[in-house]
Amino acid sequence: MIKEVNTHNLKVVVLHIINTLSQLKFKELLDNLEYDEYYNWTPELLENVISNYGFPEESLGEYRISSISDYNEKIISDNIIDHEDGTYSLDFEVPLNGEMSDLTISIEIRKSDNSYKIVLGNIRVM
Repeated sequence: MIKEVNTHNLKVVVLHIINTLSQLKFKELLDNLEYDEYYNWTPELLENVISNYGFPEESLGEYRISSISDYNEKIISDNIIDHEDGTYSLDFEVPLNGEMSDLTISIEIRKSDNSYKIVLGNIRVM
């Protein structure tokens, strides 16, 4: 959860998601984020989709999210979409096997009382 939607706070969220996934803490990430029920995320499905470059195959592929210490705030600010209903959405690419990739994670930022909750959406190749 974040108190305010701004580029800095979303950068912190993006880095947290990337670094948690790079440590293979799929369950921990799902425990700390909301997720869209449409995708029915489980730790195993998250791992499969990432390791298979966006496909939910059951056999594990060769890709792994790499940890990252920085993410260009301009990229984040350029990709924030402000919706009329008061929600925001953000798509961001993740590093795989030590290099930036076009595997993209979508999150939605939804108002919840006095803060915003982060909702994991789709993971796909853009």
